[in-house]
Amino acid sequence: MNDLLVALHNVLCKNVLGDKQYESRYKGFIGELSFQEWLNNNRRSATVFTGGYLLPRNTGSRSIQQPVYFTISSDEPHKYIHIYSYLNNIPCESMYFINWNDESNFSEWDSSDRILDGIKLQIPNFNVFKFDPSNLNFISIPFNDFLNLFPLKQNRTPSRAIPSSVIEKWHRKMSSYEYKHVLDLYVQRLIFDGYIGYSREHGIPSDIDAIIYSEKLKTYALLEIKEKDKSKRPPQGFGMDVERITDLSKLKSSIGLPIYYIVRQIDNQKDRNFLSWKIIELDNFKKNLAKSTIQGGSGMGFENGQYPTQICPYEYFKDLK
Repeated sequence: MNDLLVALHNVLCKNVLGDKQYESRYKGFIGELSFQEWLNNNRRSATVFTGGYLLPRNTGSRSIQQPVYFTISSDEPHKYIHIYSYLNNIPCESMYFINWNDESNFSEWDSSDRILDGIKLQIPNFNVFKFDPSNLNFISIPFNDFLNLFPLKQNRTPSRAIPSSVIEKWHRKMSSYEYKHVLDLYVQRLIFDGYIGYSREHGIPSDIDAIIYSEKLKTYALLEIKEKDKSKRPPQGFGMDVERITDLSKLKSSIGLPIYYIVRQIDNQKDRNFLSWKIIELDNFKKNLAKSTIQGGSGMGFENGQYPTQICPYEYFKDLK
């Protein structure tokens, strides 16, 4: 596990502005990995699909504006045909599936020091497929055809060094999760942060954290998963970035699938002890939002930026059991 966590750190540290953004990445990972554990323990019969990335080619464009959509998964792409036919209604400029081979050991993977200028990274065998919406199938293409959608950066914002104490803290937290889930996370970040984020121009990215199929409802649902504590000032509850609310609303209206906001509730920002899982459907969340906004966390952005956030009171969230 340690070699894998070092590799994950190496991929991330070059594509964040500094330690605050580095920690934001890991906070997001903890929420998603914890939810995978919850599913394994409580919903073994659930059919869960890997979420994908929405990445416009034009610098400054938001994720919902003619994005390139791609999934990075060890699943077989044909299982995702129905999901892709829904998501193509966004509409997407083009859609891809990057399938990687999880049958060989991480230690046996090829390595390269050309992705991140001298940092050696382990690379699995993978194949890239382009989705053909007219025939509802996937067509094999060279990886470079996908990469070259995004032009090479002419200038790169330098990242600040990450303190060793911060690296060690998140290594400790991550080491408690299942190896296969951390491995899957590494491959996703290898492609998103390594091959694309570090050296390629693109618009404002977002992702779908997970996609689930409900046998009861006979439909797919998209999941937005976050780790949060209750807001300090009234109304106490859980918030979301205003622009993210807008993007998710457009996503839902385009594809016609339900979106659920899932919160891994923690006690506070410092200790981050788990309290409970909460869930709310996007329309119910929006209907009960406080009119006023508060300044949210900077996440992956600049620390002195403005990130207006709206809060939905705690009582509208249900327990996820």
